[in-house]
Amino acid sequence: MIRTRAILLAAVAALLLTWPAVSQQSRGTGRQRPAPPPATAPAYTPKLVPVADNKLVMEGMTNANFLGLEKILKSDAVDDDSWIFARGQAILIAESGNLLMMRPPNNPTQQTWLKSAEEMRDLASQLAQTLRSHDLERGRQALVDLSQKCNACHETFRVKTRVKPFAAEKP
Repeated sequence: MIRTRAILLAAVAALLLTWPAVSQQSRGTGRQRPAPPPATAPAYTPKLVPVADNKLVMEGMTNANFLGLEKILKSDAVDDDSWIFARGQAILIAESGNLLMMRPPNNPTQQTWLKSAEEMRDLASQLAQTLRSHDLERGRQALVDLSQKCNACHETFRVKTRVKPFAAEKP
């Protein structure tokens, strides 16, 4: 008796589980397959196009942020907002390194250019991380280290401009 009930219960459960499929087939529609997923469009890859020339990137972005950063780090007391602003300036200097890598010279010095721009980006990124700790002395030293990298590159590529952090101001 228990065995008969179990078999009957299993048969009813099977019938209930298959009911929608049976009712669709009885209407002549058959079981519909799920729609295939929509075809995905190929990934869009934007074209990186330099907008400014290297001189403008260096003067308008890199040097301008360097001077602003130097002004903040010259102070003996830097408030929280200035630390955030200084980090932003260091990040913009780092990003200018990325921009310079988009514009390498088309000659045998290309690899030197790319390496120098990458090193500038990395040092400026490290400077931004140092500024996160609000350590004025380490921040100043990191800015000096960055300026030395800039000057080495300028020397290599015969650029007359020299970066002189914390130089005495002229009267």
